[in-house]
Amino acid sequence: MIIFLFGKDSYQSRQKLKEVIDQYQKKHQSGLNLLKFGADGFDLTKFRSQVLAVSMFAEKKLVVCDDFLTELNQDQQDNLLRFFEEVGLKDNSNTVVIFYESGAPDKKLKLFQFLIKNSQQWQNFELLTGSALESWIKQEVIQQGAEIEPAAVVTLANNVGSDLWRQHQEIAKLSVYVAKDEIIKWQEVDLLVDQRGFDNDIFKTIEALGRQDKKTVLRLVLRHLDNGDDPLYLLSMFIYQWRNLLQLKDLMARRVPYGALAKQSMLHPFVVRKSVAQLNDFSLEVLKKNYQFWQDLELVVKSGAVDAKQALVNAVLTI
Repeated sequence: MIIFLFGKDSYQSRQKLKEVIDQYQKKHQSGLNLLKFGADGFDLTKFRSQVLAVSMFAEKKLVVCDDFLTELNQDQQDNLLRFFEEVGLKDNSNTVVIFYESGAPDKKLKLFQFLIKNSQQWQNFELLTGSALESWIKQEVIQQGAEIEPAAVVTLANNVGSDLWRQHQEIAKLSVYVAKDEIIKWQEVDLLVDQRGFDNDIFKTIEALGRQDKKTVLRLVLRHLDNGDDPLYLLSMFIYQWRNLLQLKDLMARRVPYGALAKQSMLHPFVVRKSVAQLNDFSLEVLKKNYQFWQDLELVVKSGAVDAKQALVNAVLTI
């Protein structure tokens, strides 16, 4: 059996891939028959032997082929195609092969045409726009445990557009920013979501924290405050980034390859690249401590017990 997932919207296609793998793992918990192959260093002989090997367990085999159409050369694709035609993989009910493409492959490729013709299930994930994008935003907000007003949905759609990787992260930041049981309003989206993209000052500030460079941290924080940035926004960004670092540190400790970090963490590749560069400055224990520190500070500030701006400055001076 063959499943083919591809398209310009890599966030949706990656979510679909994750869904299929999760469903498989619930039914087949040994994990021995889940095989993943990337194009880098691909060996057809090894691929062939593992795909055709008879399982010791009475369970289906799931084979994931990652970006073969865009990264394998023409000779490799031709040899792979001959192998599939030879073994009749389409009709093999004991083996499921997923071809996953993180983009839109060339439709003229022989392998692409074979997959479209022979896949029991194929799906092209186009970029979301208009009402479809707005519906996705509403559902994503609900999944992240928040609520959002209609005007804020429209503002998010306009400011961020069809990049669902970034939409996911902006909604995560907004969900951290708003107080419990409050609704995300358009004014908060307009204030906190930069139409230009990611705020490099946040990465610079975290880097300075890692070096214990209080002078630089204070200068960057004061620059944000002087520009009129909301102190709660800065706190939510710190929490968001510490959480990213914790997640990536954990994945790397479990020996997840660098190339797979964005896919498994569901973070934008830009955020992954900037964050990984910072990880050497922090142990896991320090990351946990900092994450908890900023979370606790945010709770105190939101309670109204202290002035937000002064609390932020004091926190920087005491790190």
